[in-house]
Amino acid sequence: MDFAPPQGKAGSPRFAQTYVVPCDGDRPQILLYLPHEREDDVMRKLGLTG
Repeated sequence: MDFAPPQGKAGSPRFAQTYVVPCDGDRPQILLYLPHEREDDVMRKLGLTG
């Protein structure tokens, strides 16, 4: 994701995530999404949110 806040500098934070996706049907479907960190904490540390 790319962010350009009104004040401060733009940033492109990276987030560690895990997806559980079975691929045995007609098309893949996300069954489970697990974030490995709080996205708001990462963005706050980069000065992208207040």
